[in-house]
Amino acid sequence: MSLNRFHAIAIAGWCTIIVAVSLARIVVGAPTNVASAAVLLFLGCVPPLVLLSVFRGAAPRSVSQILYDGENRVVAPVRSRSADRRRP
Repeated sequence: MSLNRFHAIAIAGWCTIIVAVSLARIVVGAPTNVASAAVLLFLGCVPPLVLLSVFRGAAPRSVSQILYDGENRVVAPVRSRSADRRRP
């Protein structure tokens, strides 16, 4: 599984948990005030932001990938400038 796909699944799961907790609070009848809304907003936003900031971009190339690319590189033939000129 690619890291970007993992990010999407993790963030979607986290948002689903926050929505489920919010709905459970409403069903149970827990009082909803500014402080509880702020805590839920904080818990809903901070972990996905940390996940995206820590694991952004592609992973660095491994040594085996670098060696493979170096061994299997195709070198284009070099043409001299004198061959490009046409003589009359």
